[in-house]
Amino acid sequence: PANNLSVTAVYSVNEYTISFDSNGGTAVAPITQDFESVVVEPAAPTRTGYTFAGWFSDAALTTPYVFDTMPAEDVTLYAAWDLVDYTISYDLDGGLNDPANPVTFNVESAPLTLAPASKEGHTFLRWELDGAPVTEVDPALAENIVLVAVFELTTYTVTFEVNGGSAVDPLSLNFGDPVVAPADPTRLGYTFTGWYADAALTTPYVFDTMPAENVTLYAGWDPIPITITFILNGGTGQLGYTDFADAIISEGARDTFVPVRAGFTFAGWYTTSDFQAGTEYDFSINTTMPLEDITLYAKWEAN
Repeated sequence: PANNLSVTAVYSVNEYTISFDSNGGTAVAPITQDFESVVVEPAAPTRTGYTFAGWFSDAALTTPYVFDTMPAEDVTLYAAWDLVDYTISYDLDGGLNDPANPVTFNVESAPLTLAPASKEGHTFLRWELDGAPVTEVDPALAENIVLVAVFELTTYTVTFEVNGGSAVDPLSLNFGDPVVAPADPTRLGYTFTGWYADAALTTPYVFDTMPAENVTLYAGWDPIPITITFILNGGTGQLGYTDFADAIISEGARDTFVPVRAGFTFAGWYTTSDFQAGTEYDFSINTTMPLEDITLYAKWEAN
């Protein structure tokens, strides 16, 4: 034109958008605002099993983003997360936990298989979580948990080795139950001396409560003195002999049992005074003391 001119540039401010990649967390709405307007950081997203660790300007999460004013470009921010470790507590009811059982987990753990617990005198049945049986911990629980060990009493047996005495029935009892001594067994020719914890009869057994194992007890016996009485029926000789039940009668002692009678030959000992057939008592066969007192009758044959 034919005159000086002043021209003024007119601008409209641009809008830019900040987008949020929450990396597995809850969605965060994008922010669209004018360039250089103040940008307020949104509420933090949430993610099960993680703690939000801030926004980063790169996917590699190396550069934290500082919220200030809207830049002159669209921006994508990336959420960072820290794993949360959760605690496993064990209610063992007096038992022992297997050392292989874990005490922490997080949502990235593999499913955690549980080993059984142990408790003296009890059988482990199962683990329970909130009353429900579990065999492994699901990391998706993402909370501190308490596992309860469930046991049942174990039944054990007391067996009685009577060592030649009358039979004694075994006892089946739960761990910790009172163990009551049974009625004493009997054995002909012997006195019962008590129950022992070992076959060598060196350790007397004290009846108390059922231990956490099967038990075999052994009967102890003392032989009692047994007397053989000799009815000589006119002869002369030894009138009796005493020794303990089952004791060996030496050959020399047996020789002294033979009586003599003038004009007669000794025809043997009998357990009946009328010498019934089958009642002969032969000391060459019966070389040990009987189990109860006996009376023997001498039989004679006239020469």
